Amino acid sequence: FRYVPREDRILVTINPGHEEAWSCWLTRRIVRALLHSSTEFLNRTSDLLHRAPKEAKGEIIAFEREAGLVATSKAITQTPENVLQQSARAARLLEKITISRQSSRLRLELKGEAETAMGMIDRPMLQRILQMLELETARAGWFTGASLPNSAPTKPRQH
Repeated sequence: FRYVPREDRILVTINPGHEEAWSCWLTRRIVRALLHSSTEFLNRTSDLLHRAPKEAKGEIIAFEREAGLVATSKAITQTPENVLQQSARAARLLEKITISRQSSRLRLELKGEAETAMGMIDRPMLQRILQMLELETARAGWFTGASLPNSAPTKPRQH
């Protein structure tokens, strides 16, 4: 993810530098909807959350998020600037994002103006994707405080 001020959009680059590379632009409207609906999706499909007592649900959400970030920390690499620039030139406006559960994995479908990208990911990777997207929206100054669509805390609260 990379916020591009000139476009006032976020560039998404998937498999940068590879033959199957794909890129698109995210608008504020799409990002707001994605952060809101994906958080609801993760909560609705969490086996652990369904077994937890009501008073522990906030901590369970935070735990799953942190566990996902730890599990995917080594999967994140820095994309060279020239590759990002190439991706930006090829990027198309994203029109629709669909996330669905297929057994223990998640199917992520990104529909652009003329083409669609689809991939299978696990819950921890979706947690990582959402965290990276939240960081870019913060850099862009798109959402602040209570207006941030994702209501899950980034760290467990101390009592």
